[in-house]
Formats: sequence, C-alpha cells, structure tokens
Amino acid sequence: MLAVSGALLAALAWSGHAAAGIHDRNVHLLADTLHLDASTVTRQIAALEDSGLVERRPDPQDRRSSTIELTPRGRQTMEGVERVRRERMEALVRHWSEEERVTLGSTLHRLNVALLEYGGMSDGLRETLSYGCPGT
Repeated sequence: MLAVSGALLAALAWSGHAAAGIHDRNVHLLADTLHLDASTVTRQIAALEDSGLVERRPDPQDRRSSTIELTPRGRQTMEGVERVRRERMEALVRHWSEEERVTLGSTLHRLNVALLEYGGMSDGLRETLSYGCPGT
C-alpha cells in the first residue's frame, strides 16, 4: 500500500471517531488535513475505492460533492494495522520499566501538544491529533 493511501485510510479511520470532530470527509478536507494536492488525494481515493477499502457517498449538504467513507473491509484493514502497530510498540518497550513507559507517554503527549500549537497545521490535522490527547 502506498504511503499516501495508508495516510488517507488512517485519516478516514480517525475521522470516524466522534471525538475527532471531523464530520465532512471529502477530498478537499482530506487533502488539507494531509497537506496534499486534491488531485493526488482524488487518485488515491479512486485506487482505494477500486480495492474495496473506501466508498463515495453523495454529500447531503452539497450535491456536487461526495463524502469518503471506510467500507467494512477498510475498517477491518485499519484495525489490523493499528493492532500490529500496538503489538510492535509493546514489543519494543517490553523490557522497559513502568517509569520509562510513563516518561515515553508523557513525552509523546508533549510532542502532540507542540504539534497542535504549530501554526502551519491544518484544522483537520489539529482535530485529528487532539483526539485522545488529554488536556488539549
């Protein structure tokens, strides 16, 4: 899977969480969130659609546009990716002390906060990063 396609799937998976605050998942929002050209996103969405991982639905607020949704297969794919990522991270820190794990978690939280405060970030990416980030 191309990196852009993986990033699109991840953005769609995150936007599926109500707390992420992203409700309109159209090509332009995805392009803005990922800092990509809309034509690049359109091509990648077509490939993901051909693979059965996403589907386009008419946008109820703008009939000229469509929203992009993960299919059950796309959701299952992302759940598998997230599971493998979690397992790898757990394996990497398996021999770390609890204190070291807590330090890593708090340091990553600080990084996410710094990214949220970075002025050049799109609103979509800011909302995505703030999901699950306590105190933001």
